[in-house]
Amino acid sequence: MGYTLELPWKWNEQNVSAIPAGSYSGHLRYDKDDHWRIQLNDVQGRSGVQIHIGNVPREIQGCVLVGKAWDGKTCAITDSAVAYRELKKAFYGTEHPKETPRNSISVVIEMARNIRSEP
Repeated sequence: MGYTLELPWKWNEQNVSAIPAGSYSGHLRYDKDDHWRIQLNDVQGRSGVQIHIGNVPREIQGCVLVGKAWDGKTCAITDSAVAYRELKKAFYGTEHPKETPRNSISVVIEMARNIRSEP
């Protein structure tokens, strides 16, 4: 579907580190400006870890950003809003949901690898 961007691993330190690799359940939040986010549950030593729109590391405070393409020169992802819309549509099955389905959310975070250029 696309790419994700997290901060580098700094021993799971709040707001400056990627989260530990693992499988996480999630739940939806509707209280942010974008009115839809996935928040990961039970991230060891962390709270409020969410998947949301953003393109560059300075837009991350311990969360996970989504994008359509990777720019290795600037260490950024691009078209984040497009990827976010596609993620939302994949969850609901439509671009204009009228209700929240009873879908479960499972997110797998794998050990990060440093990508220096487009694969």
